[in-house]
Amino acid sequence: YSNQMVAAGGYVTTAAYGGTWNELGPKYRSLMQTKLFDPMEMTETTIDFDEATNRENMAFPHELSIEGDYRQGSLEHEKFASSVAPAGAVWSSASDMAKYIQTQLGGGKTPNGTRIVAEEPLTKTWQPQIKVQDAMHYGLGWFHRDFKGKTVIQHGGGTLGFTSHVAFVPEDELGIVVLTNGAGVSSASLIGER
Repeated sequence: YSNQMVAAGGYVTTAAYGGTWNELGPKYRSLMQTKLFDPMEMTETTIDFDEATNRENMAFPHELSIEGDYRQGSLEHEKFASSVAPAGAVWSSASDMAKYIQTQLGGGKTPNGTRIVAEEPLTKTWQPQIKVQDAMHYGLGWFHRDFKGKTVIQHGGGTLGFTSHVAFVPEDELGIVVLTNGAGVSSASLIGER
């Protein structure tokens, strides 16, 4: 897995939509807003760093110190993710991420019934491609694992001051989103590997 290659793929797609070299970042943000966030009614979600960090209701990052304790970090330390935005520079809320999971579980239909992607290509991204561990494979942006006989589709992410994890079980129409404002919080501790 390479954030830089995922970002490159996002920017190549942006170029296919008419983005030019000098405007790939803004064009990518615009496409994400109009093609995904707006149709899913994700009103608290953005890729724009300045917009996200100027909101009243937001979490502040907490970085792990050399002594092993958490201390509030600087939002400026999070700005690096903007350059690889397609790999995970989304600023969101738990309620908006629930809409995203509902759209995944709906096979590309948003909670309000709007189809934003065809079901077949969407569910193809969930399919195992490369073996990572005995019971886990990587697909097209998602990890696919067997957990006690259930298929779990998941992916986590982290920056210097935040950690997130998204997981869903398609057959049970169950989704879990965990957002934390602390760096290095293990995915295993977020969803329980026991």
